[in-house]
Amino acid sequence: MKQAILKYLNFGILACVGVSLFMRGRLFNMAYEYDELFTAITTDPMLPFSWLYSNYLLVDVHPPLYNAILWVWNHFVPYGPELWLRLPSFFMGIGALMCAWLFFPKFFGKLTRLVFVGLLSCNIYLIFYSQHARSYMLMLLFSVPVTFLFLDIFRRIAKHRRVAPLKWVTFAVLSILLCWSHYFGSLLVGLCSIFLFANAWYNKTYIRTVLIIIAAITMSFLPWLVPNFIEQISFKRFAGNWWAKDSPWSSIPEMFLLSFFTKWYIGIIMFALISVSFVWLRTQYRYRRGIPYFREMLLLLSIFVCALVIVALLSLKTYMFFGRYFIAFFPVVYLLIAVLLAPLMRRSLCSKSIFIGLLVVNLVIFGFGHKELKYTPKISSRMVSQIYKNKFRGKEIFVIAVEGFPPVTMPAMYGFYVNRVFGLNVPVTELVSLDDESRNRALTRKENAFIWMPNCTKAKLQKVSSKWNRSLGVYGRVSDVCILKISD
Repeated sequence: MKQAILKYLNFGILACVGVSLFMRGRLFNMAYEYDELFTAITTDPMLPFSWLYSNYLLVDVHPPLYNAILWVWNHFVPYGPELWLRLPSFFMGIGALMCAWLFFPKFFGKLTRLVFVGLLSCNIYLIFYSQHARSYMLMLLFSVPVTFLFLDIFRRIAKHRRVAPLKWVTFAVLSILLCWSHYFGSLLVGLCSIFLFANAWYNKTYIRTVLIIIAAITMSFLPWLVPNFIEQISFKRFAGNWWAKDSPWSSIPEMFLLSFFTKWYIGIIMFALISVSFVWLRTQYRYRRGIPYFREMLLLLSIFVCALVIVALLSLKTYMFFGRYFIAFFPVVYLLIAVLLAPLMRRSLCSKSIFIGLLVVNLVIFGFGHKELKYTPKISSRMVSQIYKNKFRGKEIFVIAVEGFPPVTMPAMYGFYVNRVFGLNVPVTELVSLDDESRNRALTRKENAFIWMPNCTKAKLQKVSSKWNRSLGVYGRVSDVCILKISD
């Protein structure tokens, strides 16, 4: 009876996966947030991609593969509406789950696959970014099979078994695409390559092949890496010109807890499950040859720990501990958790029920949260532009943006709704990035300008006011946007 119930509970996990797929299409018409506006202007089908690459993308902090894909996509769909720009992320998110299901390493077993896909599908970060015009689902789409291929190749090298040429080529191609998707994707590829080389060297096999693969990946990424690194130096990214330079390190544990488990209490329950499962495994296999897949679990843990160490070192100069960046490592962490939990869940009705309950709680949290996100003023970019269209049409637009978007892109970004969607053809000037002379010249026109600050806070207002030696008065507020008056 118990075994039958355990099998039926698998349908509970599958039901959660199905609900998560439905939830991935609930926010298509939400207004663009500012990073999505950057995606929108860098995928404009009216402009040559070579021009977008050299003028907009090369000065950005992320590799441009996602933008290139959307630029092609926008030639075949309406350009401007949120739905069409977000659909590729939806397909990429679904594609990542399909890869997780279809190409999951068979040696881990069916239940491990089910647990892994359940974790991956019901994470609210991944549900959210599956309907967001940013590169994170593309990164996930490639990081899932790269993680699987890495584990398979590593095991084959360790056991002195043959690795088919197609497997090497597939790993190399997907790794190159992952590198061009996001820098944290390249971090995952780099760590996998290092571990593969160390394994090949230790076992005295496939050393030359691994070196060729590493060289191919590196040479394929250098055409972006070198010029982009030069641009970041010239833009002083490593000298404080970064929007998160004052982020507190004390928030890092909470960030990881919320990124992987949504809420602190879900994280605590999950860690309790993992601990019980580990203790149970130690008890069961104390007098046997060892815990099953211990090497694979240790390998996955080592990759994640190495990533944390590298990001911590980088963050001494430029803070990088953002949950969305670590989406490349979600397959690594969730696979480790799935391998740990599956043996206990095969035998324990309680543990499997708790796991399903945690998935349900994730979905419920997102279900309530998506209603707030769909509330029009919550993400204010479209509403501010609508206010301008209805009440301030004809005025020049001044934007005071303290965040570190490339200055050359900001007029197009903050004028996207006004000019590309509403077709008003209004000049937009971003004031913070101007030199003092240009700013003072622009401010002579302030009486006939619509002035606003995105992500407005009291501290930012005081900082800008002190630096410019001018008074910034708040004329109105729309969510996180201040509509301002500037006086001498």
